[in-house]
Amino acid sequence: TYRNQIVPKATGDAERIRQDALAYQQRVIQGAEGQASRFEALLIEYEKAPRVTRDRLYLDAIEQVYGSSNKVLIDSQGSGNLLYLPIDKMIQGATPRTSVQELGGGREQSSFSSTERRAEASERERRTRQ
Repeated sequence: TYRNQIVPKATGDAERIRQDALAYQQRVIQGAEGQASRFEALLIEYEKAPRVTRDRLYLDAIEQVYGSSNKVLIDSQGSGNLLYLPIDKMIQGATPRTSVQELGGGREQSSFSSTERRAEASERERRTRQ
């Protein structure tokens, strides 16, 4: 009787594991085929317009990386200077009135970390050397 209980359970478990493995195999194969077809479609577009496709891929990647960020980076045209606004820190605990002088790293106390203040100081120093 003990054997009559274990063998059917083990057989059922083995069949379930086998079915799970087959389902996994199909998911992997279909995923790989989907990636290959997307790559082939991208290759066709790249051959038509390499520069546009490359730029679009770059912008898509940047959007994906920075899309969930709550920081704002602003690049002024042609200057090469990058302005960093720590919106997340301003929202979390900064005073409601944050002046432009504070954002620019003036003498007033700001909510920036020491690393951010050092980065701003080195940026100001770099600007004065130009």
